[in-house]
Amino acid sequence: LAENLKLTLKENIQINRCSLGIPFLGFRVFPNHIRLSPRSLYRYSQKFREYERSHAEGIWSENQMIRHIEPLNEFIRACNSLRIRRQIHQRFGVLS
Repeated sequence: LAENLKLTLKENIQINRCSLGIPFLGFRVFPNHIRLSPRSLYRYSQKFREYERSHAEGIWSENQMIRHIEPLNEFIRACNSLRIRRQIHQRFGVLS
């Protein structure tokens, strides 16, 4: 790695089985699927509630809320998040 690619490994590396998944940019990457990490799922739900509250209190219009929620939904679309999107659809309608 050091000679050919000029790369160095971090000192605190861990070698695990792929079946346990690999954390990467807020996701947990498994051999056959990708899931949100628990922290990302928590942050997603907190932000979603915050955006919903801003709309309910009249701070944001529906269009403003949608503009903020769309990037959140695009982030989770990269993983196996159909269940999460269905729950949001059932709760909020077409916003998911």
